[in-house]
Amino acid sequence: MLTLDPPSHPNPYPSYANLRQHGGLHYLEAPGLWVASDAATVAEAFEQPACHVRPHEEPVPATIADGPAGELFGRLMRMNEGEAHQAPRRFLMPFLNALDDEEIARLTRYRLSASDVPAPSDAMFRVPVMVIAALLGCPPEHEAWLAAQTSRFVAGLNPLGTSVQREAAHRAAEALMATVSRFETLPTRAQGTLAPDILVANLIGLLSQTHDATAGLIGNAMLALHARPSLRDALAHRPEGVATMIEEVERHDPPVHSTQRFVAASCQLGDTWLKPGDTVLVLTASANRDAALTPDADHFRLERRQRISFSFGAGRHHCPGRRLALGIATHVITGLLERREYVNTLHHQGYLPSRHGRIPRLTSTQEEHA
Repeated sequence: MLTLDPPSHPNPYPSYANLRQHGGLHYLEAPGLWVASDAATVAEAFEQPACHVRPHEEPVPATIADGPAGELFGRLMRMNEGEAHQAPRRFLMPFLNALDDEEIARLTRYRLSASDVPAPSDAMFRVPVMVIAALLGCPPEHEAWLAAQTSRFVAGLNPLGTSVQREAAHRAAEALMATVSRFETLPTRAQGTLAPDILVANLIGLLSQTHDATAGLIGNAMLALHARPSLRDALAHRPEGVATMIEEVERHDPPVHSTQRFVAASCQLGDTWLKPGDTVLVLTASANRDAALTPDADHFRLERRQRISFSFGAGRHHCPGRRLALGIATHVITGLLERREYVNTLHHQGYLPSRHGRIPRLTSTQEEHA
């Protein structure tokens, strides 16, 4: 019988490989959905116009629909189709594409250096969100507050969250909308016009996506280095190689393992016909390890002729912030490697509960003694 381990499992990859070996699309009774696990089927699911990011009957999760968090969620381009998806994307892409790599590096390193021994949670969650806040024009004295509010908002969106977290998410959504709307340096290199509430919501969406995805990328990179002392030593002397290492982490042990697509009209994926109302779990972390796409895919290797990853999506809904996330993660890890013993003192305490993300719980001996 085919089974699927969650991303928080210590090693979910054997279950992914078992699914992938059977190829195509498979229906799993327990979760009650179809699973796409090989690269070809995952790519097809991302390109299929009838596969939407939200179910037609529930555009906003019912758990947050009646409140500010639900209103904000409903305006996010990544949670919409058609013009509601394309208009914010057309507006924001020029801004994201024009971000200066040296400015991203400067902002990241400066915020990381604020603490001699940064807690892993700060390096993973707080620093990246503060960098995005700075790029959006947030006053420096408000960055930490904005990062905390973003964390509360994200926690309330988690289907595994509590009612207390959802209530906190509503309050955080209100606070974020009011604050971000007052930033003086909102995207000026954008094209066209966009309603202010849609613009502000999608800037908050950039903050919230950064919160989990970049945290998982940084945390899993820390674990990769902790498990490979020789690589850690090599990169400490050759920091220009960190960017490549981050790209391999994104492929090999990514921060996001899956996403869902909801069938809006009859369509075909591979040899399987799907009907309206069906749900497809798009197992991107499995596709990343498909040998048909990447030779020797199960091994962590920096030297690759080509490195293909579905971790930030593909097709019309691919994440426009990939370069930004990889850049921030690269400079965080580079900064941590300069603290010679930091990565070596990490304690791994499993993974945060999530249906789609793989974000490690990390503490540091240095942090405890700071």
